[in-house]
Amino acid sequence: MSTRTRVDPAANAQLFILQDQVHEPMHDRFLWATMMRRNGEAAAIPEWEELRGIASKIKEHTLTHLDRYLEEFEANATKRGAHVHWALDAAEHNSIVHTILHDHGVKELIKSKSMLQEECAMTPFLEKRGITVIESDLGERIQQLDGQPPSHIVFPAIHKTRRDVADVFARTLVLLGHKRLRLLDIAAQSASM
Repeated sequence: MSTRTRVDPAANAQLFILQDQVHEPMHDRFLWATMMRRNGEAAAIPEWEELRGIASKIKEHTLTHLDRYLEEFEANATKRGAHVHWALDAAEHNSIVHTILHDHGVKELIKSKSMLQEECAMTPFLEKRGITVIESDLGERIQQLDGQPPSHIVFPAIHKTRRDVADVFARTLVLLGHKRLRLLDIAAQSASM
């Protein structure tokens, strides 16, 4: 169902490296610092490797018995009043979501980070049907404002420098209009109280 073109990681990486002398070193410093923090945390836990092994076994067991766990989830969620929807593919997923939103008259929504939504290309699907989707995760929002997909599952805008982000905000936030800028002002004032 995805309307996106296939990503070529090797070509994208080459373009990223060649674009200038700022982005690659910034990216390398950030990843190195992230790796060092992770390694420091791991070293502080004597049983780190044992815990990784246990987590790996839990993941393998869960994926092996995923059908059972999904049915158990559905039963428990239904008992608590939830309605669980099942979809065979991205097209059916997007159709279900759109039907729910349409039936409730939704024209605009704020969504949280979701890899399922990303894999199903839900945002462009909904936008083509007149529903405005606003990302709530800052990295995802930066990418959305710049018209780009996330570049990383955890750090969606990792490839952008502070200057890049400032340029995106300067170029796009003005376009959001006075009403939304006023809401941003109110939110900023509330945060400073």
